[in-house]
Amino acid sequence: MHAHARPIAKQFSAALRTLLAATGFALVLLAPSQAGALATWPPVELPADVQTFDVGGDFLSNGMPTRATGFISPRGTSAVADWFKSHPAANWSVERMQEATVLGRAEGHHFITIKLTPVRHGTRGLVSIVDMAKAAQEAPRLQARLAQWVSELPSGTRVMNHMAANDAGRLSEHLVLVNQQSEALNIRSVTAALVGRGFAVERTLAPSSTKTSSATSAASPQQPPGKAVLFKSGTREAMAVFFRGADGQSVITINTITQAQP
Repeated sequence: MHAHARPIAKQFSAALRTLLAATGFALVLLAPSQAGALATWPPVELPADVQTFDVGGDFLSNGMPTRATGFISPRGTSAVADWFKSHPAANWSVERMQEATVLGRAEGHHFITIKLTPVRHGTRGLVSIVDMAKAAQEAPRLQARLAQWVSELPSGTRVMNHMAANDAGRLSEHLVLVNQQSEALNIRSVTAALVGRGFAVERTLAPSSTKTSSATSAASPQQPPGKAVLFKSGTREAMAVFFRGADGQSVITINTITQAQP
């Protein structure tokens, strides 16, 4: 591996783990307009016998512009990993994530990650390319936006995850925050923050389950893990969900979606 690649891999490790751990990428979480103006992506050659599937295209994960492609191979994980190691013949870092194998390497100002997970009749693959130069450019803007959210919420609130993307003009964003405050205080604070952004409360949904969820889980509009408040503002929609995580912390997920203008 090139000398600069290992520090890069460490720098992006936490966010990549969050991104790659999801089975299907919570990509109902779409994003700010600048997500569509991403740089040229390096090509990643795939084995001839794979079937590809879409996992959301271009999006932002914790401020990192990312392109992702999924595939299914009839071969075992070790065989697929060996194929990638020789196409091209480059020094890949190899990491184990539970039952999955993750290959990673730097290419210019991009970092390429390939997650290989064994499935019943072969291997499921997920290729992710991160534009590190663009991430560095966007970092101050994203940090300012997230800091603004934190400043409007109760004391001790921390950002756990941020996802964003642009799907044919359908812009949306997903934010996960945690704190030690009460549900009532969190609802009041988030409602005030969204109202300040031009939203109006549409309705409130009662919890559909008493089970706890992890702080990185995306809430489903049909089955929110806790109390959900829906908001509306013209072509914009938002949903905030409030629940207790497995560690006892209060978890807040905020999804905002803006439909393209007709």
